[in-house]
Amino acid sequence: MPAEELNLDEEGKKAGPAKMIIMIVVALVLVAASIGGTLYFSGALEKKHDDEEKPLAEVNPTLYLKLDPEFVVNFSSEQEVNYVQVEIQLMAREQSYIDLATQNMPAIRNQIILLLSGQKYTELKTPAGKDKLRADMLAKIQEIIGTNPKVPGIEAVYFTMFIMQ
Repeated sequence: MPAEELNLDEEGKKAGPAKMIIMIVVALVLVAASIGGTLYFSGALEKKHDDEEKPLAEVNPTLYLKLDPEFVVNFSSEQEVNYVQVEIQLMAREQSYIDLATQNMPAIRNQIILLLSGQKYTELKTPAGKDKLRADMLAKIQEIIGTNPKVPGIEAVYFTMFIMQ
């Protein structure tokens, strides 16, 4: 074949191996990118720590503190019911927070009684009203024991008995 049909550049055959090397490098880069993308999107590149694999309950077991005796609070006389009786338990994941709540029990009980006595029957008879009351109690308890908002200490307030008559 004549040189005109091969479309060789001015240097002749020296361009062939250089083009071949460039094509091989490009192909290797594409293969590496494909493998890297597959590993990234499949999650194989993420580090797994032992703490992340365990459920939260295994890392820090749940602790409960029952507030004894239960709360009995009178409503104002113009409401349909006369009083509410509530049994409450606090939930934490570290004993130190249970100890803090126990040390501050008079202040906690006082705030709960004030919250309960300010409630209206029409609000408390709904699940949303009870949830709001639990959230308000939790906020007051966390304020009393002075926990960090990022690490709440007392994580939940549970009603284990709720009677309105």
